[in-house]
Amino acid sequence: MTDTIGETPIQKRPEHDILDSTKIKAFQDCPRRFFFEHILGWQSDTPNVHLAFGSAWHKAMELLHNSEMNEQDVQRAQFVFSEEFEKERPALLSDEHASKNTQNAHKALKQYANAYRGDDFKILHTETAGTAPIREDRVIHFKCDLIIEDTQGQIWSMEHKTTGRGGSTWKNRWDIDFQVSAYAHAVSALYANRYEDVAGVKINGAILRKSNNEFIRIPCRKGPKDHQLFIQEANHWIDMIEWNMEILRRTSVEDDVMFAFPRNPTSCSKFGCEFDGLCSNWRNPLRKCSEPPVGYEEDHWDPRRQEEEAENVVHLEDEKEESSNSDNSSD
Repeated sequence: MTDTIGETPIQKRPEHDILDSTKIKAFQDCPRRFFFEHILGWQSDTPNVHLAFGSAWHKAMELLHNSEMNEQDVQRAQFVFSEEFEKERPALLSDEHASKNTQNAHKALKQYANAYRGDDFKILHTETAGTAPIREDRVIHFKCDLIIEDTQGQIWSMEHKTTGRGGSTWKNRWDIDFQVSAYAHAVSALYANRYEDVAGVKINGAILRKSNNEFIRIPCRKGPKDHQLFIQEANHWIDMIEWNMEILRRTSVEDDVMFAFPRNPTSCSKFGCEFDGLCSNWRNPLRKCSEPPVGYEEDHWDPRRQEEEAENVVHLEDEKEESSNSDNSSD
């Protein structure tokens, strides 16, 4: 017999309890959207060039930053990008996006190498994934693209981000972005023995345009009080998710409305939402959740997947426990 969530017809899945900044930000944006995406696992089956491009760009960046960024390295990065983009890009998606296409990516990779070939920071880790504690009994999953040490001995997480806009709104958003705070928290936990040297996060931004590409690095400094704020906010949002899960357990298909994971209409029109049609017509989605509707497919995001390809995997709560046990034994 299938184990379900309380009185609902929804099957319990281990992914429901695995949380990272991506899931938490989805809940912050709209709890009902979180329900569709991460409880039911529904994703639009329409190809997304931004996701495909971003994934391929990350692969190319990883290669470049593990090289001297010479001409041969750039060619290898271009090949890796094309291979990954073609794999991620569904067949029906054309390669004619205004700026996020193969041709412009190849040009941008060469431009990036020319701009940053002289980087003098030390790379401590590439592609670090795992878990960091935010409470004695709770962790958050994370993946950092690069962890670097600059010439002043300061440690940063450097995160690759691509955009086609690059205006002031995009540039100014990062300092208070929840995901950025999660990166900083993870690095501070990883380098607890050098806590005072952990400076924060640098956004390694690639602004891609038809006419001219731009590259920008945005420092987001995070000190002890910022880490304290992140821990408080992370626990608050996870408490809210768990509270909604408890309400969901007591909800049935017979109810007129589903009180759990309420809609947030102010988010509906900001950038568009693939679930707006469902929210407009379904008062109680439990009556319709037996299978994805036309235009959607089921694919549950599991942050643990990132550990499969990461160069470095750490579970920092274990290291903290070992350190605590060692301190106690020495007493």
